[in-house]
Amino acid sequence: MMLLVFGCSMESEAQNIVNRIARRAERAAVNAVERNVSKKVENAVNEAVDEAFEETEKKAEKEIEKAEKEIKEAEKEIIEAAEEMEAVQKEIEEEEATIFQDAVSLDEYDFSIDYELVADPFFGYKEGVKLTFADLDKKGKPTAHSVNEITKLEGEAPFNCTVEYTVSLLDDKKNPLGIEMVQSYSIRNGIVTFDEDSFAGQMLQGMEVKISGTLFRLPSNAKVGDTFEDYSVLINMGGIKSTAHVTNIRITAEETLTIDGVDIECVVVENNTASKAIGIKSEGTQKIWYGRGYGAVRTETYDKKGKILTTNALVEID
Repeated sequence: MMLLVFGCSMESEAQNIVNRIARRAERAAVNAVERNVSKKVENAVNEAVDEAFEETEKKAEKEIEKAEKEIKEAEKEIIEAAEEMEAVQKEIEEEEATIFQDAVSLDEYDFSIDYELVADPFFGYKEGVKLTFADLDKKGKPTAHSVNEITKLEGEAPFNCTVEYTVSLLDDKKNPLGIEMVQSYSIRNGIVTFDEDSFAGQMLQGMEVKISGTLFRLPSNAKVGDTFEDYSVLINMGGIKSTAHVTNIRITAEETLTIDGVDIECVVVENNTASKAIGIKSEGTQKIWYGRGYGAVRTETYDKKGKILTTNALVEID
C-alpha cells in the first residue's frame, strides 16, 4: 500500500516537473518569437526610413536640378534680351545716320512765298483762349484731360505771328496733376509750323527730338485733295531711341463740328504711321480734324486693321 502511495506521489511530482518544463519551453518559444518579430519590425522600420530618406533626397536633387535649369534659362533670356536691345539700338543708330543726317531746322524754312489767304489759319491765335481736351476710351468715357491756354502772342495775328501756349494735365475728373508745359508754333503767311518739341508731342519736352523731311505745314487755304510731304521723327529718351514715319498725308474731307455750342469748320487730315521702339514695330492710321481758329480739335488713331485705338477730343471752350 505504501509502495502504491509512493508511486503515485512520484508520478505526480514527475508530472509537475514536466509541466514546468513545458511552460518554460513555451515561454522561451514566445520570447524567441517576440524577439524575432521585434527584430523584423525594427529592420522594416529602418528600411522604410532609409527608403523615405533616399526618396526625399532624390526629390530634393530633382528640385535643385530643376531650379538650376530655370536659373540658366532665365540667365539666357536676360542675355538674349540685352543682345536684342543692343541690336535694336544699333539698328536705330544706323537708321538715324541715314534718314536723319539732314535733320531740318526751323531756321532753314523759306517763309517768303506768298500764299492766297482765304480764311483764318487752322490753329488758335487768340490770347487767353482756353481749350479743354479729353482722352476717351472705346466707350467714349474720359480717362484724362488737358487744358491748352494761349498765353503769349507775338507779331501780326493771324497770319504772321508766334503763338505760345501752356499745356496743363488733369485726371479723368479734371483735377490738376501739377504738370505744365510751354509749347509754341509759328504762323507765317497763313501757314502753321511747329517747333520740333511741339510737333513731336506735348509730352516730349526736354527730350532730344530730330525730324527728317519737310515739317507738316497746314496752309489756311487747304482743301480736300491736298497732299503733304512725308516726314520722320526720332526721339531719344534717356538713351532709348524710337522712330516714327508719317506717310500718305492728305486732306480727305471738310466737316463742321459743333463743340461746346460752337460750330467749327474743319478739314480732316489722314495719314499712315509706322513706328519702332525697343524692337517693337507697329503700323496704323490717323485722322485729325483741324478747326479754323482752334487747331486739332479731334484726333483718332487706328491699328492696321482699322480698329480704333485712341481718341482725343476738344470738349470745352473758354
